[in-house]
Amino acid sequence: MKNFIAFILGFASLSLYAQSIPDGYYDGTSSLSGEALKVKLHQISRNHTKRSYSEFRDTILPDLDEDPDNSDNIILFYKNNSIPKQSFASNNEPDFWNREHTWPSSHGFSSSSDTAYTDVHNLRPSDATVNTSKSNKDFNNVEHIAENEEGEAPDTYTTSDFFEPRDEIKGDVARILFYMDMRYESGRLDLDLVDRATFTGDPELGVLSTLIQWHESDPVDQYEIDRHEKAYGYQNNRNPFVDHPEWVADIWGSSSDPYLTVDQLNFSSDFGRVAFGESFTQQYTLVGNNLAADVTVSVEAPFSLSGDNQTFADQITLTHTSEESQETFTIYLKFTPAQEDGTLYEKTVTHSTSGANDVTLNVKGTEGKEAILTISEARSESLGSVVKVTGVVIDEGNNSGNSRVIYDGTAGVVVRSFDAGNESSDLVQGDSVVVSGGLSEYNNLLQIEESPIVISMISQGASLPSPKEVTIAEVGEHLESQLVILKGVYFDRPGLTFGGGGSAGNFTIYDGDDQLTLRIGSSSHPLVGTLVPEGEFDIIGIVGQFGSDYQISPRSENDVIEAGSDEALSNATYKLDMIYPNPAEGLIELHLSGNEFSSVQIYDLNGSLVLNNLGVQKSLNVSSLKKGLYFVIATTDEGIFYSKLIKE
Repeated sequence: MKNFIAFILGFASLSLYAQSIPDGYYDGTSSLSGEALKVKLHQISRNHTKRSYSEFRDTILPDLDEDPDNSDNIILFYKNNSIPKQSFASNNEPDFWNREHTWPSSHGFSSSSDTAYTDVHNLRPSDATVNTSKSNKDFNNVEHIAENEEGEAPDTYTTSDFFEPRDEIKGDVARILFYMDMRYESGRLDLDLVDRATFTGDPELGVLSTLIQWHESDPVDQYEIDRHEKAYGYQNNRNPFVDHPEWVADIWGSSSDPYLTVDQLNFSSDFGRVAFGESFTQQYTLVGNNLAADVTVSVEAPFSLSGDNQTFADQITLTHTSEESQETFTIYLKFTPAQEDGTLYEKTVTHSTSGANDVTLNVKGTEGKEAILTISEARSESLGSVVKVTGVVIDEGNNSGNSRVIYDGTAGVVVRSFDAGNESSDLVQGDSVVVSGGLSEYNNLLQIEESPIVISMISQGASLPSPKEVTIAEVGEHLESQLVILKGVYFDRPGLTFGGGGSAGNFTIYDGDDQLTLRIGSSSHPLVGTLVPEGEFDIIGIVGQFGSDYQISPRSENDVIEAGSDEALSNATYKLDMIYPNPAEGLIELHLSGNEFSSVQIYDLNGSLVLNNLGVQKSLNVSSLKKGLYFVIATTDEGIFYSKLIKE
């Protein structure tokens, strides 16, 4: 809501509009900059009045965003239209309004009991459809082409990752996010603006360099000031970046002056326990904007630094490349305890360059050996605890490209790591591993996910556990991330096509008394594209959880077994590579080390014989079969063999 002014005195530190800042409100901020200023503003802003979420529907937003030309209406933030206050989207009705978190609540404070959830400076009225379109995306510039148009909000563009609002509110958005970063900075909730795309669930949001540009190009105007004054009346704290726009540059930087940012993606400031005589190395990224000189990075022992992960020292120099507006450096930080005494070491890494505020990174580590727990013991530890466990990978990676499930005989747990050199996506079924990392939850599913994560290979091709036979009624927390088999279950909607990922991957199974979600987590799962079968089945899978709901995820097509097929196949030997290609559309080849076939039968999952008496043919045309999963049984002079066939 900005009328661009023709002159800005070097992005003047004094607002062009009247402010009503209480006397003494910002006492103690004089001469501060960088982290010191940010900490002081946090101290001033915390302990404010907390409002209920319902008040924002009933009173606060209808007041703050009232249409000045029609007191019965409310003006929507992104769409910039006026609609009746009473048109609240209780059920996401299109063209109604709802309460929108500018900093998405899924990025750090998903519980409505969190103070951040009802912060008056972060909540705005939004068209329900536009709010859904914005979702939990990062803010960034988006290419202005037809396919990226939001559709309802004018001059608004979006992709699967980013959201760009209209020019008139870009500065408003930026200042809201700067406030949230400053206000919520504690051990319980630490929100951070970063210079990249982020992940849902992490207390981060991007893109910082873009937000700095938006803040400068769309300065504070009287409308924003007036709304801010009324918001202060409800919450009794202020957004300092509306009162003092120049503080954005003092803390984060400007689009023209040098500034540094530390990206701690997959990095933990706590190195955990490292035994004397050993060391542990992590890496992080330093981003330099508008640099005019080299960057110096320093730290005290027992930590040391490297730019190449080979030569380590207490100080390194990162070489500036002229004419580059943004430069990215990878920094390796090693922790090497000096003696065997169980000491906790706490040090500060300092990043310095000419013309910019120093940027610091506080790190710590403890000398000592880390005990290996059973997974059952690890599951009883509190969230955030660093645990070390050993186990065998029991899934095939078909439900998630990045997560793996390990099991040790006592329990199972999800491992999800993006740490360089320790990516869980590299693990395959049967890998026996030692895993160290922090515990977290994703929608109540426990996982080893917090950096630093270290994965060490013990062996490959380890034996897998037999699935535990349970009923649907028995599936619960005690079986989470374990391999189970449900016998005699049915799909409630046979004939559909299996999908994967999102809501497309959810299917209901039942056993007569209870029902459960069968979850296919990825669109690349082998079952995707095949038909949901009809009849009674035994299903093997790994127990998962989403919110309050438990699920079972088959690892592959081989985990969906026709009930009673054990009897039909009791005299047959499973042969994985008997068929090529598999999946297939037309011609397949049968391979059994040169043995002649006396007969070949193909059965569907309902147990119906669909092809028979094929004699000694080794090349078969299955193009007439419908898409789905089949059993191929081949009889030779050396025995009976079977394999599963996926018809595409």
